[in-house]
Amino acid sequence: MEEIVLYLKEKQFDIMMMEIGICGLLTGLSFITKSFGRKRKFIFVFISMSSMLLLIFDRYSYMYSGDTSQIGFMMTRMSNFLGYVFILCIILGYNEYLQELLSESSYNSRILKYVRILFVFGIGMAIFSQFTGFYYYFDENNRYVRGEGFFISYIFPLGGLICQLLVIMKNNRLLKNKKIVMLLSFAALPVISSVLQIFTRGISFTNISSVLLVMLLYVFALLDNNKALEDSHNRELEILNREQMKAKLQFEQTMLALVDAFESKDQYLRGHSKRVAEYSVMIAQKMNLSTTETEKLYFSALLHDIGKIAMPSQILSNVDRFNSEEFAIYKTHTSIGGNLLKEIQVFPELSVGALYHHEKYDGSGFPQKLKGEEIPKIARIIAVANVYDNLSSSTYYRQAYTQEQVIMIMKNGKGTEFDPNILDIMFEIINEDKNYALRQK
Repeated sequence: MEEIVLYLKEKQFDIMMMEIGICGLLTGLSFITKSFGRKRKFIFVFISMSSMLLLIFDRYSYMYSGDTSQIGFMMTRMSNFLGYVFILCIILGYNEYLQELLSESSYNSRILKYVRILFVFGIGMAIFSQFTGFYYYFDENNRYVRGEGFFISYIFPLGGLICQLLVIMKNNRLLKNKKIVMLLSFAALPVISSVLQIFTRGISFTNISSVLLVMLLYVFALLDNNKALEDSHNRELEILNREQMKAKLQFEQTMLALVDAFESKDQYLRGHSKRVAEYSVMIAQKMNLSTTETEKLYFSALLHDIGKIAMPSQILSNVDRFNSEEFAIYKTHTSIGGNLLKEIQVFPELSVGALYHHEKYDGSGFPQKLKGEEIPKIARIIAVANVYDNLSSSTYYRQAYTQEQVIMIMKNGKGTEFDPNILDIMFEIINEDKNYALRQK
């Protein structure tokens, strides 16, 4: 133990210089840190600056001890006095930080108000001792000597720390477990250091340990603040996701209402768009498209026939027996739908399905006679799903085809009407549908 004390006596000035530099850095960081609120920023500037000045004047008190010159006389008295003052300032700053943490839970501690009172009385007693030698005095060689009231000087800082310990222990639920260890350490370690210093001369246990804890407290506060910002960010993301889900649901409901509006014109058309959208999603999942791509495909498929809203009822009911004039009118539904949906600028993919779902892989489709990969992927998928639903549904002039018939008819369009790869995926889906559930109900 004696070897440790001797080592600390030898190295304490180096330790102090290091801590002075760190406290100066913390003062600057506290001042410029934007993640702290205004009050917390002031508290940490106050604490870190008080810690830096405490160490500076503590070092001066040792440097000028035994110096009988006029400057030595002045510096020893000023340094020792300010040492008492700044240790109280650190405790006061910590007290305000603790109060701010509790105020986050709308709690105001009466005990912490007593710490402020102790601070005022402590400063008053330090001034009193300066003129009376009650705490300490200086011998003829200008060396520090403990006075008869030396032990009284510990009442104020220790009293404040004990009050803070009581508050922390009483409000451990409000302060949460993660904060308790650090807060208890800040309040308890200086108490232990003060007891050691009473029985040890020549080593500033209290000052060094208090300043060390100020550094740790700053790091803790920064991490805690970052965690609070992260939690706040996560809550905002959660709210945003909920709002996006709500907006998406509202958008889908609006689109379904719109689909119902034009499908109500024809009893055989009802449910067609929803089924095509569902089959398109099945194909997309087999193709491992991303969630975003699949969502865009779903809505584009849901509205692929929106242009039929402008078609006369007699045209829609005569799909299987068009004459050339009726077919010319029917073909315009793709351009009409594309132009309608193109106005929804936040979702440009919507118009793709409506405009191109009748394009054919060999270039013989309409309205633009696109060929192969020129046809957007969304439209190629919808084209397959659309024809499948048409074949598996009844019309005015025929009943729905069987699965075997659907496969045979669609095979005839492989590489000419349909993208062969997408058609093969549709065949996989059909083969998995043993009970022929994917059809018009």
